[in-house]
Amino acid sequence: MAYQERRAMIQRRNWNGYVEPGGINEWNVRLVETPDESSGRVVQEVVDEKGRPHGNQAQNMRTVIKRDGTLARVPTPEQWAFLVDLRKRRIRSEAYPI
Repeated sequence: MAYQERRAMIQRRNWNGYVEPGGINEWNVRLVETPDESSGRVVQEVVDEKGRPHGNQAQNMRTVIKRDGTLARVPTPEQWAFLVDLRKRRIRSEAYPI
Protein backbone atom coordinates (compact mmCIF):
# COMPACT_ATOMS: atom_id res chain seq x y z
CA MET A 1 0.00 0.00 0.00
CA ALA A 2 1.37 3.40 -0.95
CA TYR A 3 2.32 5.88 1.75
CA GLN A 4 -0.35 8.37 0.64
CA GLU A 5 -3.09 5.70 0.80
CA ARG A 6 -2.02 4.60 4.30
CA ARG A 7 -1.91 8.23 5.42
CA ALA A 8 -5.40 8.86 4.01
CA MET A 9 -6.76 5.79 5.82
CA ILE A 10 -5.21 6.93 9.11
CA GLN A 11 -6.56 10.45 8.69
CA ARG A 12 -10.08 9.14 8.05
CA ARG A 13 -9.83 6.84 11.04
CA ASN A 14 -8.65 9.55 13.44
CA TRP A 15 -11.08 12.27 12.25
CA ASN A 16 -8.37 13.61 9.98
CA GLY A 17 -6.50 15.14 12.88
CA TYR A 18 -9.61 16.90 14.22
CA VAL A 19 -9.15 14.90 17.40
CA GLU A 20 -5.79 13.52 18.44
CA PRO A 21 -5.82 9.71 18.27
CA GLY A 22 -4.21 9.50 21.71
CA GLY A 23 -7.11 11.50 23.12
CA ILE A 24 -9.74 8.99 22.04
CA ASN A 25 -10.57 6.43 24.71
CA GLU A 26 -11.97 3.05 23.82
CA TRP A 27 -12.88 0.06 25.90
CA ASN A 28 -13.89 -3.49 25.05
CA VAL A 29 -16.91 -4.30 27.17
CA ARG A 30 -19.56 -6.96 27.57
CA LEU A 31 -22.98 -6.65 29.13
CA VAL A 32 -23.13 -8.31 32.55
CA GLU A 33 -26.82 -7.90 33.35
CA THR A 34 -29.84 -7.57 31.11
CA PRO A 35 -32.69 -6.04 33.12
CA ASP A 36 -36.23 -7.38 32.86
CA GLU A 37 -37.53 -3.87 32.25
CA SER A 38 -36.03 -0.66 30.97
CA SER A 39 -33.93 1.27 33.47
CA GLY A 40 -31.15 3.83 33.54
CA ARG A 41 -28.63 1.28 34.76
CA VAL A 42 -26.16 -0.54 32.50
CA VAL A 43 -23.87 -3.11 34.10
CA GLN A 44 -20.89 -4.02 31.98
CA GLU A 45 -17.50 -5.63 32.36
CA VAL A 46 -14.40 -4.10 30.79
CA VAL A 47 -12.40 -6.82 29.04
CA ASP A 48 -9.27 -7.17 26.94
CA GLU A 49 -9.24 -8.30 23.30
CA LYS A 50 -9.48 -11.95 24.42
CA GLY A 51 -12.50 -11.33 26.66
CA ARG A 52 -10.63 -11.46 29.98
CA PRO A 53 -11.43 -8.88 32.70
CA HIS A 54 -9.19 -5.82 32.38
CA GLY A 55 -9.01 -3.97 35.70
CA ASN A 56 -6.68 -1.21 34.53
CA GLN A 57 -8.92 -0.24 31.60
CA ALA A 58 -11.96 -0.40 33.89
CA GLN A 59 -10.26 2.10 36.20
CA ASN A 60 -9.48 4.31 33.19
CA MET A 61 -13.17 4.24 32.27
CA ARG A 62 -14.17 5.18 35.82
CA THR A 63 -11.73 8.10 35.73
CA VAL A 64 -13.18 9.38 32.44
CA ILE A 65 -16.75 9.04 33.71
CA LYS A 66 -15.94 10.91 36.93
CA ARG A 67 -14.00 13.61 35.09
CA ASP A 68 -16.25 14.12 32.05
CA GLY A 69 -19.57 12.67 33.14
CA THR A 70 -19.94 11.10 29.71
CA LEU A 71 -18.61 8.52 27.30
CA ALA A 72 -18.54 9.16 23.55
CA ARG A 73 -18.29 7.44 20.19
CA VAL A 74 -16.47 8.17 16.95
CA PRO A 75 -18.38 9.95 14.18
CA THR A 76 -19.93 8.15 11.24
CA PRO A 77 -18.35 8.77 7.79
CA GLU A 78 -21.11 11.30 7.07
CA GLN A 79 -20.47 13.13 10.34
CA TRP A 80 -16.77 13.06 9.59
CA ALA A 81 -17.34 14.64 6.16
CA PHE A 82 -19.32 17.38 7.90
CA LEU A 83 -16.49 18.01 10.40
CA VAL A 84 -13.92 18.23 7.59
CA ASP A 85 -16.08 20.69 5.67
CA LEU A 86 -16.72 22.71 8.81
CA ARG A 87 -13.02 22.94 9.58
CA LYS A 88 -12.20 24.00 6.00
CA ARG A 89 -14.84 26.73 6.16
CA ARG A 90 -13.54 27.94 9.52
CA ILE A 91 -10.02 28.17 8.12
CA ARG A 92 -11.35 30.30 5.23
CA SER A 93 -13.48 32.33 7.70
CA GLU A 94 -16.71 31.34 6.00
CA ALA A 95 -19.93 30.79 7.89
CA TYR A 96 -21.44 27.31 7.74
CA PRO A 97 -24.97 27.30 6.27
CA ILE A 98 -27.65 26.32 8.77
